[in-house]
Amino acid sequence: MNPRQLLLLLLFFFFSLLEPTITFSLDERFEACVPKTCGNGQNISYPFYIQGKQKPFCGQPGFELTCGHNGFPILTLMYTPYTIHQIFYHNNSLRLSNPIFSQPNASSCIGPTQNLTVGRYIFRLAPNQRDLFVLYGCDPAVLPERVRERMIGCSAAGNETTLVVGLDKDDLDLVTARESCNGGAVNATVEDLKGGVREALWRGFMLIWNATSCRESENSEGRCGFDLDPLVYAFRCYCPDRPHVVKCNPEQSDLNEETELAINQIDSSDEVSSTSPIPIFSIQEEPSIRPAIPQPCVEIQVLANKFEKPIKVITFIDTGAQQTMMDPYILPQEYWKKEVDYFVAADGKIFRTDLVTHAPIGIKFFPDCIIWTKVIGSKLPDRDLLIGMDVYTTANPAFQKVEDLVDDNLALEQDLEDYNAQLMEELLHKDDKTSIH
Repeated sequence: MNPRQLLLLLLFFFFSLLEPTITFSLDERFEACVPKTCGNGQNISYPFYIQGKQKPFCGQPGFELTCGHNGFPILTLMYTPYTIHQIFYHNNSLRLSNPIFSQPNASSCIGPTQNLTVGRYIFRLAPNQRDLFVLYGCDPAVLPERVRERMIGCSAAGNETTLVVGLDKDDLDLVTARESCNGGAVNATVEDLKGGVREALWRGFMLIWNATSCRESENSEGRCGFDLDPLVYAFRCYCPDRPHVVKCNPEQSDLNEETELAINQIDSSDEVSSTSPIPIFSIQEEPSIRPAIPQPCVEIQVLANKFEKPIKVITFIDTGAQQTMMDPYILPQEYWKKEVDYFVAADGKIFRTDLVTHAPIGIKFFPDCIIWTKVIGSKLPDRDLLIGMDVYTTANPAFQKVEDLVDDNLALEQDLEDYNAQLMEELLHKDDKTSIH
């Protein structure tokens, strides 16, 4: 490491000692969305949430569960409750059954129920399952013997002389059975027919759910949820510091070639000013150190006002964008107001925005470079803030001043090296003259 790099690192260490240490509590949504159980030992987490035990923002809309009296979670589909036996988070599936069919023996009576209705968007039936018909009010006197063997219970309609039978939809006796059963029929799905129809109905069927993946958030030690605010209404990764779009942003633990350090270089003759910019340097194995303009994707800070705690945001610098935009979720709803605007994207398409901040917010590139401006609210994939030319051109003079400071320092260093060389040469000549005399 050359002396210049060592000096910069020492200065950075010195200034870091002056930085106040502030401890903040964990984000309340991160704490609220810890997995819960109904009592049977099965943890419930995103996309599901338990009504009364977990906040709605801990799950995705349509995934609300309740707890049954037996400790099993209950999912309601079209007003019909279904007992959840197992949830397989690794492949987005679960096994559940209609509790109506969970009777202890074939002599127990079965109450009426509705057809299994799943839909196509949130849940769908897993493939390779069997469809059944459950027939009520079957007269045992006219039922063929082979059909009576498929009895799963008696009808619970006050007349225990009738039966309930279950048959596969492709069963050749289905037509005959329907002629002998006048209590109605419902369709049901089972995973397979092992052990007979009654046992198959008790085991239940498999569903597959459709929800935003939680994997990246979990891998970054976050907890998933869903922001129900109409201005946002999107998946969120709840992290110890705050909610993020996809995953948490772990603090970098060591220096590498992309590490950026903020160091204020002040000449001894300069006056210290509260508005002096602090340059950004990239510490790299290069013969010289030049100021590093922020890379297209960097982590900076946003200030809602001068007195609020800074918020870390992932920022994309786009010199092709006219206006700076920010994900509305970064700031509370009261910071935004409705204001429609239209923009032309790089591909020529026109898109619309509906939000803008009430007042200017602070975009903090480094301690003494904060740009105060209003920003547009818009959903941004995989980033929190998009820096447009309005902010970039305002901040550019600060970066230019940084470069001038570094150039002045390099010139001063060269002058110092020349002076030292000249002084050394004079001393050598002086020694030579002394030895002659």
